[in-house]
Amino acid sequence: MDQVVFRTFGWLIGIDIFMVVFLFLGLILLYTAWWKGGRRFIVAATCLLVITAIVPTGDKILSFLENRFPQPKGIPQDVKGIILLGGSYDLQVTPARGKICYNLAAGRIIDFLVLAKKYPHLPVLFSGAGAVQNPLANEAVNTRNLLESLGFDMSRVTFENKSKTTIENAKLSFELIQPKPGDKWLLVTSAYHLPRAVGLFRGAGWNVIPYPVDYHMLPEISWLDLDLNLSQGLQAWAHGIREIGGMSTNYLAGRTNEWIPSP
Repeated sequence: MDQVVFRTFGWLIGIDIFMVVFLFLGLILLYTAWWKGGRRFIVAATCLLVITAIVPTGDKILSFLENRFPQPKGIPQDVKGIILLGGSYDLQVTPARGKICYNLAAGRIIDFLVLAKKYPHLPVLFSGAGAVQNPLANEAVNTRNLLESLGFDMSRVTFENKSKTTIENAKLSFELIQPKPGDKWLLVTSAYHLPRAVGLFRGAGWNVIPYPVDYHMLPEISWLDLDLNLSQGLQAWAHGIREIGGMSTNYLAGRTNEWIPSP
């Protein structure tokens, strides 16, 4: 049910789809008796394009999310382990190519490897599945193969290999590890995704220390930083509004006590 709601929400915030529909309807109506309505649709599509793709609205949202939790300068000595969330792999291209292929969030696993090497005494929990039936499209399988190929100490690693959403990441990981109250774990994921993940993990009973990685935005962005790279603007908008929408639905559903989790 959670996946259905989240996918439906994702479709509803697909501004690029609305722009195409508005432009298409507007052009058709221009050649009918309802030409004034056609003009309104075209104006609406143009406004959406300016707000989401040219004005740095999406960039501002992502920058806000990435700045929510500061980069730790060190970690407490009593940390019990590191949680790495999936999301670094292209689960369509990987099985098609027969080898691990990464997406724009590949920085998650790269920065994790640096962190894990710095703290070799800490156990690791990887949480993420994807297509459970297809090993090449399964994030846990890909991560295991990657770590083994790098000579990683696999005795340190536990795999939670059933979750397909961040909600399930938090819940199933808690059931697997069953941390004691007060146990501290580092939560590693993309900086823009971290606020939503922290809220869900705290709501599931975890005591997590946010560890942002995989930054994509400048720390400060001006509204005057207009950009004619439309695809980048639309992508930033989609990622940013997806996170805000996810935090909103999670808060309303009682999965977290904070709409936007505090540092």
